[in-house]
Amino acid sequence: MSKFLGRTVVADMAGEQSPGDDRAVAPVPLPRWAVPGAAGTPVAAEAVLPPGLTDGLRAVAGGDTAVLDAVFLAAHLRVLSALTSQQAPRTAFVPADGITPPHPVGPAEGLDGSWRDVVARLERPRPWPEGTGGAAGPPYECVLDLSGTDPAQDGGASALWVGIGVRTGRVTIRARSRSDVMTEEHLTRITGYHARALELLAEDPDAPAGDGELLSDDERCFQLEALAGEEKPWDGRLFVERFEERVRQHPEAVAASHRDRSWTYGTLNAHANRIAHALLSNGLDAEDVVAVVMERGLEWTAATLGVLKA
Repeated sequence: MSKFLGRTVVADMAGEQSPGDDRAVAPVPLPRWAVPGAAGTPVAAEAVLPPGLTDGLRAVAGGDTAVLDAVFLAAHLRVLSALTSQQAPRTAFVPADGITPPHPVGPAEGLDGSWRDVVARLERPRPWPEGTGGAAGPPYECVLDLSGTDPAQDGGASALWVGIGVRTGRVTIRARSRSDVMTEEHLTRITGYHARALELLAEDPDAPAGDGELLSDDERCFQLEALAGEEKPWDGRLFVERFEERVRQHPEAVAASHRDRSWTYGTLNAHANRIAHALLSNGLDAEDVVAVVMERGLEWTAATLGVLKA
C-alpha cells in the first residue's frame, strides 16, 4: 500500500484549515539565505566559463543564436528546479535580442526528457499568464536576462537577476541580488550551479536534464559532513523516541520555525499525532510507502513526523 500526502490532505488530517487556493498555486519563492537584519545592500557574483566549454555549448546550439538562448534558459531552469524543488519551474525571461521586456516562461512539461528535448521545447518558450498561476507579474521573483544589458546593482526589484552571454569569446554568468535576500557566498554558489548545469548539458545533450549533480565537491562535503555535527554513539533509540522525550521535557519550547510562524514541541507533536492516527485508520501498515508532496513548511514537518510515528 502507498499513501499520498499533499497540503490539503495534511491540513485535513491535522485538523487545520487548508490555506487558500491562491497560496497553493502561487509561484514558489526562491530560498532566502540572508543574514538576519541585513540592510538590503547590492550583492553580485560572476563566473566565466573556459573556452572549451563555450565551444561545446555553441556546438550544441549549432551556431544558432535562438537555440543558444534556449540552451542558457534550459540550464537556468535546471538550477531553479534544484533551488525550489519544482519539476516545472518558471522564470521571467529576456532573450538575447532584447526586444521584448521580461515575461514569464517555462515548459509545461518541465525538465522531462533529455537536455536536447528541453532545449527544443524552449526554442519557442511558452509564455505563462501573469498573476495567479503564472509567474507573478512584475516585479518578478527571478529574471534570466540574455540581452547583455547591465541591470541595477541589486538586480532591480527581483530577488535574483541572472545574466548569461558570450563576452570576448567566453560564456559569462552574472548574478545580482540583495543582502536581505542572500549573501554573496550563496549568490556565488548559484552562479556555480549555472556553470555546472551548462557543463552537464555540453558534456551529454542526450542525458536526462534532471540528472547530474550541481554541487561542487567542496560544497557536497560541507553539506554532508561539516554540517552533520559531532558524532555520538547511538543509544538504540529511534528519532521518534528522542523527539517525544523532548516533547515531555520542553513542551513549550519552539521546535520548528518557518518564515513568520513557529510551533512548539507540544503543538508539532499534536499535529503529527493526528496525521499518524489518520494514516493508521486509513489502513497504513508497517513499511508502507507514504509520499509527502508539499512545500517545505510547518505542515510539511508535521506530515513527515506523522509518517515516522505511524
